[in-house]
Amino acid sequence: MQRFHQYYGDEVQVEFPTGSGNLLTLDKVAEALAQRLIAIFHRNDAGQRPVYGSQRIFQDDPHWRNHLLFYEYFHGDNGAGLGASHQAGWRPDQRYGACKGESSCIK
Repeated sequence: MQRFHQYYGDEVQVEFPTGSGNLLTLDKVAEALAQRLIAIFHRNDAGQRPVYGSQRIFQDDPHWRNHLLFYEYFHGDNGAGLGASHQAGWRPDQRYGACKGESSCIK
């Protein structure tokens, strides 16, 4: 999306999120999508990471709770990780959004 924005600039706007009536440029949509993806790795108010869903060992165990796993796919409604998981590296879209700004880095 960022490359499309580089080409089309601010002339092209799309509705985001769908059905909202909000028109955003492609770079703003790319930024919002990156933030949504990164948000599933942050702890919520209850101290739980959405990416772990109901997997108690990764949510609560002190030996695991601070070790992030990276999944192939994510549940569209709750963000829980699906498919193969890895601790070895980041997917490119996660890497892009994780530390774009100091406030968005995963802690």
